[in-house]
Amino acid sequence: MEIREMKLADVFTVAELESGIFSDAWSVSACRGAIDNKNIFPFVACDEPGGKIIGYAFLMGAADEAEILRIAVAKEYRRMGVADALMEKMIRYGSDDGYCFFYLEVRAGNEPAVSLYQKWGFNPAGQRFDYYKNPPEDALIMEMALEE
Repeated sequence: MEIREMKLADVFTVAELESGIFSDAWSVSACRGAIDNKNIFPFVACDEPGGKIIGYAFLMGAADEAEILRIAVAKEYRRMGVADALMEKMIRYGSDDGYCFFYLEVRAGNEPAVSLYQKWGFNPAGQRFDYYKNPPEDALIMEMALEE
């Protein structure tokens, strides 16, 4: 597996994966906008160097904080360490860039995702009621502070 920075040519594949994973999928235009934003750091996971994109993540940083905006893995590649590899890349990248605090929002009922984030040291910090639509669901806010 290879984790690399997302390229402009990747946005079509990422948007296609988005539409199969999220009910509020980002469009090609939204993915491209994220790549063009200097505060967002996009990554893709490929099944092998130069191979098929099987996952992706978007990390946004400001001051000493970083927010995981998106992390997703193609259904047929789940439970194979892809999400862990993307998490490691984002946290290492963020740490190297000076981010001390990481946070994210996740569907409260998405137990596999919540479990992944807890494994990486994220803890519940709050809730946003009726945050998600289609289907309606609360968002769990999770955060992690890097140890000094």
